[in-house]
Amino acid sequence: MKRKDRLALGLALGGVLLVAAWVAVAPPAKLVGQGSASKPVSAASTPSRVVSTPLPAQRRTAGVPVGLASITATPGAEPPPLFTYNQEVTPQKEDGYTLYPVKIDVDQALAAALSGRMTLVTPDGTKVSLAYDRHITHDDGNWTWIGREDSDDTKTDSVITFGSNATFGTLPSVNGQQLKLTTIHGKTYLASAPLAQLKEGVRPGGDTLVTAGGTNVAASASPSVVTSAAPSLSGTIPTVDVMIGFTTGYAAYRGGTDVATTAITNLVDNANSILLNSNVQADFRLVGTMEVAYPDTGDNGDTLSLLASGSTAATPGSLRFYRDQYGADLVSLVRRYDTSQNGCGIAYIPQANYATTGPDQAFSVIGDGSVDLGNGYTSYCAVTTLAHEMGHNLGAQHNRQTNSTGGLFAFSYGYRNDSAGFYDVMSYGLDGQEAERLYSTPNRSICKGLPCGDAASADVARTLSQTMPIAATFRATVGPPVDTSQPGQIVGQNGRCLDGRGGSTANGTAVQVWACNGLRQQQWVQHPFDDTIWGGADLVLDVTGYGTTSGTPVQLFAPEKTSNQRWSFHESAIVAAGGRVLDAISFGSANGTRLQLYDDVGSPNQRWMFYPASGQIRIDTGRCLDVQGGGNSLGTPVQLWDCLGNPNQTFHLGPNGSIVSAGGLCLDATGYGMTNGTLLQMWNCTGAANQRWRLRGEIRALNSDMCLQDPGNGQINGAQTQVGACQGTANQRWEYQPN
Repeated sequence: MKRKDRLALGLALGGVLLVAAWVAVAPPAKLVGQGSASKPVSAASTPSRVVSTPLPAQRRTAGVPVGLASITATPGAEPPPLFTYNQEVTPQKEDGYTLYPVKIDVDQALAAALSGRMTLVTPDGTKVSLAYDRHITHDDGNWTWIGREDSDDTKTDSVITFGSNATFGTLPSVNGQQLKLTTIHGKTYLASAPLAQLKEGVRPGGDTLVTAGGTNVAASASPSVVTSAAPSLSGTIPTVDVMIGFTTGYAAYRGGTDVATTAITNLVDNANSILLNSNVQADFRLVGTMEVAYPDTGDNGDTLSLLASGSTAATPGSLRFYRDQYGADLVSLVRRYDTSQNGCGIAYIPQANYATTGPDQAFSVIGDGSVDLGNGYTSYCAVTTLAHEMGHNLGAQHNRQTNSTGGLFAFSYGYRNDSAGFYDVMSYGLDGQEAERLYSTPNRSICKGLPCGDAASADVARTLSQTMPIAATFRATVGPPVDTSQPGQIVGQNGRCLDGRGGSTANGTAVQVWACNGLRQQQWVQHPFDDTIWGGADLVLDVTGYGTTSGTPVQLFAPEKTSNQRWSFHESAIVAAGGRVLDAISFGSANGTRLQLYDDVGSPNQRWMFYPASGQIRIDTGRCLDVQGGGNSLGTPVQLWDCLGNPNQTFHLGPNGSIVSAGGLCLDATGYGMTNGTLLQMWNCTGAANQRWRLRGEIRALNSDMCLQDPGNGQINGAQTQVGACQGTANQRWEYQPN
């Protein structure tokens, strides 16, 4: 459900709140689906929030560009556009959208991850430049690039998912046009429509019903600090497993079951992007997709009833059977949008007690697509529909102007600020208002410079922080859980990853570069106490034969803690989630110089050395990262100071990309900031984006002070790495990206 000009259907079932959303333009038509048995399409995938550049050459059937080896991105240079227009094919019309055929260059997405920017040209010739933030890989070969036009404006978020035969992506609106990448009948288009002609208005009288006795419940004893405690050593965060069915008609519309799965992956990755924007420390994980032979026509309420309580021998009730097979906490069904559905979505809002009512009410139905309303207007289902409906399943209600009751807690409501003209993912907006890509939260003030919620009445982020850990237990996890701590990937020139050849676990296995894929042989752990770097097996990075000459190859070998197995980071930028780096203010080097985030200009006050065994992080100008006054209080500033080896100058790389002090606090950008001038402090480790860091620079062998290098200069899959004299070249620059 979501936003302007939307119409939703509320049905009360069994003492719970049922919510429907989006535009409804026709009376309900009851249709009960019949047909062949459902068939699973994909099993569990285990993506983490941030994984390095994907596309394994071993999986060319899963979206791997044939020309991957030819990528020649120049660090610092802006890559060519992501797509070009197919001038041989005439643009088409679908409802209010003009569909421009495009040729996607996935290599440029890889180059964008390396250079830090992605470019594209709109149909009217406007050039758009997007800053790279992160990307996510999935075991089925789909992968998602995430960035935005402005590091502080979630409205410009771009979440672009690449599959073997499809691309789906949100793009910033330009010159009054909504833009998106979409695949229809197996062909990929840049879709453009005038925002003024897209409708999502709210039905008069509201769209929700609460049965008698449905009341708000008290929050937990300490609701405002649900996620503030230091994380466990494993670094895991609550993961809500999601299974999504899709109709045969939807698969046909998209161009096949694999294309439908890519589209659904994009919806889930958008939902996770919204969680991250809201500083909710939890994830959705797509554990399975399944085609069901059910019609795209008919009221969403009837469909939801069958999904939640119908026979498991028939569709869509059969999804409940597979829910247990996949261990899914939440279940949704996607249909091609049709007016007879009476809206783009419908879902239950469980009432208290959530742990008791939630498991049986964790269902939703959504539409995807658009409908011509006539008179030049188009009704469409936004990419945030799934995030909205799952928000209902997790206890969140619309904004209070639309629905004043029904939220799980008194603060479980979306936020719409009519005077400032914006609204969050759970709210229904008014004409002319701007949609913010986050759940309501008073703890972020990035909505036109104002708080994005209200602590007493509109804090869905706080709601989800309480309900997602509970929802994550609705069904037992099938397969390994997502691990968001170390290990991570070490990414080199042109987006290739350090890789144990063939996945071998034998002594002497060559360490090569290969297209990043997130597999075990590309997972590395920097040991916090002895400078070793452990591979996916119980082996470490080793300079062959204790070699100290240029060109000596690097291999995996059993740990011996010898100097040829010890490594440190040099000439390294410490990169924040938004792309800016740790910077000594005003090029300072004196004792007491404060630290901030700033654009990376490569100056000495932005380059650091990290010695894992000692825990010292030393700036190029000679002093050490220091917790001011040896304090361990929340908000203690960090500064430069003479390197003394004291505990307040000792750090290690922790879960979720954190940099952790000896006192157990994390390096934190104040106020969740990512802009130039944001100061640094120590704070409770939360895993939030303002505590996620990457090291980008040289990796030196202790026995020779030589640099790890790629002799193939990022051009060749399978090139065995070696050590060589440090020259500051691109083939000696690596980025350690914790998962």
